[in-house]
Amino acid sequence: LPFGVVAVADGQSNEIRIFDRNGGHLQTAGGEGSGPGEFTRLRKAFSYMADSAAVTEIMGATISIFDSEGNWGRSTTCKPASSSFTGLRVEGALAGGEFLVRGMQQFQTEAPTEGYHREPSVYQICRADGEPGPILAEVPDLEFETLTREGKLVSFPLEMGGRAAAVVVGDAVMVGVTDRLELRRYGADGGLQGILRVGIPPSPVRDETIAQWIEHQLEPVDDPEVARQTRQRYRDRIWPDSLPVFSDLRGDSEGNLWVRRFRPPFAEEPGAWWVFGSDGSFLARAILPADLRVEAIGTDFVLGVMADELGVERVFRFPLLKAPPSVDSAE
Repeated sequence: LPFGVVAVADGQSNEIRIFDRNGGHLQTAGGEGSGPGEFTRLRKAFSYMADSAAVTEIMGATISIFDSEGNWGRSTTCKPASSSFTGLRVEGALAGGEFLVRGMQQFQTEAPTEGYHREPSVYQICRADGEPGPILAEVPDLEFETLTREGKLVSFPLEMGGRAAAVVVGDAVMVGVTDRLELRRYGADGGLQGILRVGIPPSPVRDETIAQWIEHQLEPVDDPEVARQTRQRYRDRIWPDSLPVFSDLRGDSEGNLWVRRFRPPFAEEPGAWWVFGSDGSFLARAILPADLRVEAIGTDFVLGVMADELGVERVFRFPLLKAPPSVDSAE
């Protein structure tokens, strides 16, 4: 927020905590409840119209707007662009005040059966007053395996599988799937403005990749029998043919797109990001802490969350050091 102020959404207390640029606590807003500016299951906060914070909950598409001092201003509930859309979630805000919303089709494309399946997510624009805007795209989302357990069909996401991805970058939205680096750029009016396509081949999922993933998951398991059963259960699962090309998207304050290259959870190397300009040109490669969940990127800082060895999450602001790129392509 302005002057380096940071708004932190605390999902446990349902509070918005406001800090100055040095980490000093300024104000606490929100709290548990169903009244104006209160929450029951707080999900996330993001910058809105440059000087405010928009806050959403896990369920529903209601957005609460707070100023940089933590004062609640108004709340808006986004409406679906189609009566068949369900499970709306607000993902971010465009520079003009519109919101990016993700939902699902109410009716699956096929009746659920055992085996592999993948249902789409739909992205739409929501106006500042909550009225539905244009539908941007319908793209394949999480890859699932469906099994029969105790006579019922149960679905599990594929480990290291692909999913839908979208991010707000200034006054536009980038939409794609993590399987390949091909992102479509849409304006607030729903018009397609361009396509960013980088020919990076996905890495195949080999037997050794699966074995490394399984052993990484079993590191905290002490009981040998539990480890054996869990290992066998994982080996019997469906695995994707290839790894995702990227795992995260972020937009910075200068209108650039940041793409995080996929990194398996057992990998030891730091997190590598590609940075692209608004015209699709490759600008730089960035290296960030591997465990940092990036939340905001400014002209000279990266703001994010990391957990310590006890699982306690903390907010960090890292200086962003820029240098001329040493290569002229994302590879």
